Amino acid sequence: MNKLGLKLWSINESYAKIVEDVYNQEPFDFIELYALPNTYNENINYWTQITKNITFKIHAPHFMHGVNFSDKNSCDNNFKLIEDAFKFADSLDADTIIFHPGIAGDYKESAIQMSHIKDSRAFIENKPYKLEVGKGSILKETDRSVGAKYSDIEYILENTSLNFCLDIGHSIATSNALDLDVYEELNRFNKLTPKHYHLSDGDMNSDIDSHYNIGEGNYDFKKLFEIINKDTPITIESNKTSSKNLDDFICDLRKLKPFMNRI
Repeated sequence: MNKLGLKLWSINESYAKIVEDVYNQEPFDFIELYALPNTYNENINYWTQITKNITFKIHAPHFMHGVNFSDKNSCDNNFKLIEDAFKFADSLDADTIIFHPGIAGDYKESAIQMSHIKDSRAFIENKPYKLEVGKGSILKETDRSVGAKYSDIEYILENTSLNFCLDIGHSIATSNALDLDVYEELNRFNKLTPKHYHLSDGDMNSDIDSHYNIGEGNYDFKKLFEIINKDTPITIESNKTSSKNLDDFICDLRKLKPFMNRI
């Protein structure tokens, strides 16, 4: 059976305090912790104090926090910004560290830089092709994610020692943006043998990845779980509407678990 995980950030002290209560209401398997740069020293104690049978996986910082492996000029800074991800992984005995390949750059440059990540815990995640560009963003409307296309991810995997994390919503949004068949593309990505999945709900016809809670979109989870490999961990990456509770996550867990009872 697939293990299910909760996505949190390293600075989420309020959530860290209630994680064990959440586990008592609806058991889950792991926390995927987004490790913001320069937060290890101040925040690691939030997470090492959790005593329940909950393991950890780490998500390294991405473009939102300055990391862009697809930009040659960012190389030195990239590796400084991801240092705390490895510290969190070491302290929390994590077996997974997930990276994004970058934005508005060259996937071959991503492969060059990421080939220097010599760590068996390191993963590359596929991205949504189209970006939402808000006011004040340094991105342009024409900028696109590196690692959205199958060919980008295939090349990076072939030229690095990274494992693969398949983000279901990212693949669906990319397929719609590029006018590809959603399920054919998911099956193609799945042939790259992902060892981890990201999952939320969303709009099957949209080119934007929306991270809806389970049941709020129109994803066909029965069909998606026919693609998702059994016994492979899944992080639930849906929205959280409160900083004081994780009721949304509990509901998501309860709605997803029946789909996992596959023969």
